[in-house]
Amino acid sequence: YVFQSASGYHLGDVVKITAPLAVYNTELELADLIAIEKTGTAPLPGPVMAEAVSDANQGQLLQLQDVTIRNIISATPAGSFEFDAVNGGVSNHVRVDVRTGVALADFPYQEGAVVNVTGVSAIFRGLYQLKPRGLGDFTAVQSDTEAPTTSAALSAAPNAEGWVNQDVEVALTAADDTAGTITTQYAVDGGAYTAYAGPFTVTEEARHTVGYFSTDAAGNAEEAKFIQVNVDKTLPAAELTQSGQAVGDVLETAVLTFELVSSDGLSGIISEQLLLDGTEIASGETVQASELG
Repeated sequence: YVFQSASGYHLGDVVKITAPLAVYNTELELADLIAIEKTGTAPLPGPVMAEAVSDANQGQLLQLQDVTIRNIISATPAGSFEFDAVNGGVSNHVRVDVRTGVALADFPYQEGAVVNVTGVSAIFRGLYQLKPRGLGDFTAVQSDTEAPTTSAALSAAPNAEGWVNQDVEVALTAADDTAGTITTQYAVDGGAYTAYAGPFTVTEEARHTVGYFSTDAAGNAEEAKFIQVNVDKTLPAAELTQSGQAVGDVLETAVLTFELVSSDGLSGIISEQLLLDGTEIASGETVQASELG
């Protein structure tokens, strides 16, 4: 901390300072300046992301992310204020000096607000604290209370009866209203949920139920969704009989009954067709052998 009152210095100035080192309430200072000379300008350093202000980062520009403002109190000089910046189990003390142009009466953030705060790591009377340089060192963090949403897409569209006759690839896509990592999980037929790493294939012939949901970086989890994936790759069976016997040659005087019996062990029979010389007839219909030729 350089204690001086000369004007004309700005953020980004490179200066050469000659002064004795002092300690004021445990904070290192350069006081009673002998000389301060501007030697150029430079881009401002970017802040170092940190969880806590400590002895190891004194004098550095830090940023505390996603902290909740707690315990706002007034401080000296008048208009200055202090508060605790809390993230999980870590609490840092922040001191805002009114001489930065930020006064408590005009501070736009209230108790409970979640912010990112940038400032210089410091210590005062044995208390590690962060000193913001102005209102621009505060940015609001949007509160994330909405769960992500997940959608499922199948590589083959089911027919009107809800079945597919091939292996089916299932792809899950999750979206959230705020940036951050989204974790998606899925389960098949009531099994344990597992992390989704990419499209997976359902190959077994059966009626399947796929459950899925996603969780965002803030811990918001959506309610599980479910989709049916019904796979039947086996052809149905059809058996034709002629008057209760195998189909074969008959006497011209015979009266015949052709019956078609269809079966399918999974999805079931949706339609069957019996043709006589290319013309459809009903199963069980009586036919005169003399008409067949």
